[in-house]
Amino acid sequence: MDIDIFRHFGKLFSLRLKHDFYEDQNCRDIIVEPCTDTAKLIQQFGLLFKSFGAEICLGYRNEERLKTILAEEEETLKFSFVLQAQSPYFLNYTELPFKRKGTCFHFSNVEKNEVDEVQLLHKNAQADQENLVAYFPSVFQYTLSEAKEKVVLTLKNEAEEMIWEEEIELHGRQSIAVDLSEEPSGRYQLFEDGELKQTFYSGKTRHRIPLGFVDIYIKPQEVLEEETNNPIFELRFKARATRWKYYIISSQQENLYDKFRIGDEEEQVEFEAAAAEKMKNGKMATTIISKELLPFAEQPQGPLLLEFKKKVGKALTIKKTIPTPSYEYLVPGKDDGIFFAEIFVNI
Repeated sequence: MDIDIFRHFGKLFSLRLKHDFYEDQNCRDIIVEPCTDTAKLIQQFGLLFKSFGAEICLGYRNEERLKTILAEEEETLKFSFVLQAQSPYFLNYTELPFKRKGTCFHFSNVEKNEVDEVQLLHKNAQADQENLVAYFPSVFQYTLSEAKEKVVLTLKNEAEEMIWEEEIELHGRQSIAVDLSEEPSGRYQLFEDGELKQTFYSGKTRHRIPLGFVDIYIKPQEVLEEETNNPIFELRFKARATRWKYYIISSQQENLYDKFRIGDEEEQVEFEAAAAEKMKNGKMATTIISKELLPFAEQPQGPLLLEFKKKVGKALTIKKTIPTPSYEYLVPGKDDGIFFAEIFVNI
C-alpha cells in the first residue's frame, strides 16, 4: 500500500502492518501510538508522526534542522510504540498465543531480518510465540529466588548493555522494589547474582494491558551519511487456522434423521464422518468436523450444504444451506494449540 502522505516532507522511516486474514493483506485492526517517552523525543526533534490505516510514518519538515540535531547525537536513537487491537476478537483470528496474562508481544529491529527490501520486526516469517515476553510496569516488586543476606541485581537492555548494577543488603526481605520510571520503554533482562532471572518489557503507556510494543533503533550516523534511506519496517500476522465443528441438533425429542453429510460445490472442504456426541446440556447432537485446519478470512467462504435423510418413510434427501463458522466462537481441542470453530445447526 503506497501512501504519499509525506510528499511535502521527508520520511525517517515507515512501519506497515500486514495480516493474511484481510483480503488486501493490510491489518487495519491495530492502533499504533508512540510511548510517552518517544512522544517527547518526537516533539524534541520536531518530527511528524502520522498513522493511516495499516501504516505509520515518522517524518520531518526541515532536513537541515534534523541533520543538525542528529549530528549532536552520539548514541543510537530508539523509538518505542505501543500496539492496541481495536477488535476484541483479534487473537481469535490471529495465530498468536491466547494465554498472555502478564505478557505482551515485542517486536524490534535489533536482529536484522530483511525480506524483499522490507525489514521484518520478528525473527520468523510472521509474528509468533517467540515474540511473547513478560510485561512489567515501570515500578514493580521482584521476588528473590531464595532467602539471602545480600544480593547483586543487574539490569541490562535489549542490546545487553548494562543499565545499572547494585549490591543490596536485604535485612530479611524476600522482595525488592525495582524502579524503571527514569528508564525508557524497552525490553530488559534482570540478573540475580549474575544469573538471568527475568526477561521482560516495561513500557510507558496509558494502556493498562497493551497488546504489544515495537522498538525501532535508528543510528544517527547512518541517517547523516544516507546509508539508511527511509527504511520500511513490517509486522506480519498469520490468520488462525481451526477445525470446523458442526453440531446438528434435532428439534424433536428423538432424532428422526441420519446419513448426515456436509459439502460444498467444489468439495474444497473435506469432513469426517458424522458422529453422535453428548453436549454439555446433556442432549445428543450429531457432530461433523473438518478433516483439516482451515484459516479464518475477512471474506469467509460461501455457505456449505448440509444433506441428511429421514430414518423412516421415503428416504428422501433433505438439503439445508448452512453458514461457515465464525471466529467469535473458539473452543480449545485436546491437542495442544488446536482450536475448534463451533457452530450449531437446528433441523
